[in-house]
Order: sequence, then C-alpha cells, then structure tokens
Amino acid sequence: MTIWNEDILNRPIFKGISTESIARLLMTNSQRKSYEPNEVVFRKGDNLKYFCIIEKGLLKSSEYTSAGKEMSSSFFYHEKDMGTDYPFAIDAFPFYLIYGGMGKHTMDTYSVKSSTIIKIPLDELKPIVESDPVFMKNVLMFVSEFACYSQIMLRAVEYRRVEERLAYWMLNVNESRNNIRIPYSQEVLAGMLHVSRSSLNQELIRLREEGLIEVNKRKITIKNVKYFLDLI
Repeated sequence: MTIWNEDILNRPIFKGISTESIARLLMTNSQRKSYEPNEVVFRKGDNLKYFCIIEKGLLKSSEYTSAGKEMSSSFFYHEKDMGTDYPFAIDAFPFYLIYGGMGKHTMDTYSVKSSTIIKIPLDELKPIVESDPVFMKNVLMFVSEFACYSQIMLRAVEYRRVEERLAYWMLNVNESRNNIRIPYSQEVLAGMLHVSRSSLNQELIRLREEGLIEVNKRKITIKNVKYFLDLI
C-alpha cells in the first residue's frame, strides 16, 4: 500500500513541484513508521539519512546540558485545522540540518504523542529537489520560515516573566495580531515558551479577564496592543 496520499502531497513543501518530481517521489524507498508516546525517533549523533513528514501526532527535538537541564527544543506536528493563515509550516524536518551542512542529528527527537511519520531517504530525495527549481524554492522557504519562527521563540524565552514571553510571542507570530493560533495545544505553547502549563493557563485567564485578549478555543485576539508592546 502506497504511503503517498493527497494530504501528504498537498503539504507546502511539495506545492507546485513538477509531475516528474512527484513520479520520482512515488518511486522512492520511503516508509511510514508509527511511534508510541516517549519513543525515540532519532538520537543526537545519529547520521542524517531521512527527511521526515509528520503525518499525524507530535514530535519534539531537545538539547540538554550535562546536568540534564533542557537548553532548547523544537516541536514538529501537522494539523489540518491550522489553516492557511498560520505563518509557519512545522510539519517536516530536518531540512535546516541537511542544507546547513550537518551530517548528524544535533538533538534527541522523540514522539510526545502517538505519531506517524513518513521517512524519505535523503540520497533519493536530494537529487529530486535539486533538479526541480520549484521544489528547491519550497525548501528554501521552509528553512527560512523555520529559522524565523525559531528566532522568535529563542527571543521570547529571554524574557523572565510568563506574561512577557507570551507578549513577545503574540506580537511577533503574525502581522495581524488577530486570530493568533495556539500551536497544537497550550501544553505545546508552554513547552515552546519554557514555562509550566499551569502558569501559561493562569496568565491567559488573567489577561482575558482584564480584557486584554480574547481566547476562543485555540485562537487568541489581542485587544490592547499597547499594553503588550509596553511589556517588551
């Protein structure tokens, strides 16, 4: 049974690529693999052999100090309800390592929730990308967007208070500051901001009760932009 379906081929990374490139993708020795919660997908130091598409679930890549403290982390997931207004595609990895010249994984990557990923062999994928200008442009856009989002998250966690970290994230995650989507879940956003889930939830409740934001399910609308600008 083929692993390729309309959902996978409609991802931003494959948008507009040639029919020849699609045909070559279908011929690759790609594999679908499922992981249980907390199961390791790749370990730091593993050779880079695959490009991965998240079919469902949630993966996390983390780096730790020698004392076991988490230094940095990235989340990867796909949600059909994120919508086209979400500015960053984070449903695939690790092109930023592949085209950054890294030969090995730099972090441990594991499945946070039950997850399924598509693993495409790099030695088969790279010639397809490099022979298709649209495909290469998609890769460049993907890497650029991932780098921008990572920069926002790194800058956000430099602030001390939860309110400040949340403010920086909200003000920079999109241009409209309306319908800001909480990525995947509040638990994931808390992980991105390096705060506890309960602290983030308490802050969102307080800001909503004070009329500074509106929260509708997993969408946030800023009602008082000046308040948050003054925080940062």
